[in-house]
Amino acid sequence: MGDAQTKVRVILADDDAVYLNAMADLLGRLGTIEVVGTATRGLEVIEMVQQVGHDVLLLDVQMPGLDSIDTIKAVLK
Repeated sequence: MGDAQTKVRVILADDDAVYLNAMADLLGRLGTIEVVGTATRGLEVIEMVQQVGHDVLLLDVQMPGLDSIDTIKAVLK
């Protein structure tokens, strides 16, 4: 059984800074989610995944450079 205090650790990525900050704030207020990192580009996500413990990636579909599909493919390699 899981610990009731365990939070889901999320890396959040979106190229729209206003949306990114609003979503990070909203998720952080839920109490069950901890935003452990934010990024505006796919390459930032790839670097962050290697450095930050996380449970979930929440990615914008279209981002500059690598889109979310290519980012996920790179993370899974």
